[in-house]
Amino acid sequence: MKKRILFIALSSLFVVSCAELNSTLNSVNETLNSINPNMKMQTQAKNVSAKTICRDLRENALTAKEKWTNTYVSLSGTVSSVDQSAWGGVDVNFNIGNDISILTTPAKNVNVRALKVGQKKKIKGIVRSMMDTGSCRIFLANATF
Repeated sequence: MKKRILFIALSSLFVVSCAELNSTLNSVNETLNSINPNMKMQTQAKNVSAKTICRDLRENALTAKEKWTNTYVSLSGTVSSVDQSAWGGVDVNFNIGNDISILTTPAKNVNVRALKVGQKKKIKGIVRSMMDTGSCRIFLANATF
């Protein structure tokens, strides 16, 4: 009888501990998502062409910015420059034809020294901004190549 009571008590304790652990992990996930809302998006990049983003921007800048800002995307382009930014960071820029530029701030773990002007690359990053001033410019943060 004592073994049975001990078994029930330990089983109850185990179930309660698992429930508390689950609650704690859910709380941690919610906190991380509130700190970095893009964390969910970074698991799967949306494969899209820069021409599509620019077409949306030219058709209606307001809806395009709502649709694409803070979206984790995968684009293709040709390296046009690799340079140090005015703030001491690194900028890697890409062109698609003569009228589309993708301006990126690389993620910290990216080896930009291996990039060469003229290389065609797949670019993944978070759209931070875009503008059309005769030519379309897409600004990506945390970019990888």
